[in-house]
Amino acid sequence: MMETLLLSVLIIAICMALLSVKVILKKNGKFSSQHIHDNKALRKKGIGCVLSQDKEARRKGNAF
Repeated sequence: MMETLLLSVLIIAICMALLSVKVILKKNGKFSSQHIHDNKALRKKGIGCVLSQDKEARRKGNAF
């Protein structure tokens, strides 16, 4: 039981370290935004947040 717990903690620690490589190694590093409205490529294609699209469709009256 203890071996399994230690192995799990080790795997989680390795994963956290790999996920934060950019933040640790890059000066003033930070995680990039995961929101759709912050992605320029998706905005160029006309893809937006589902909540914003729903709000706009309700305002125009064609939500259904």
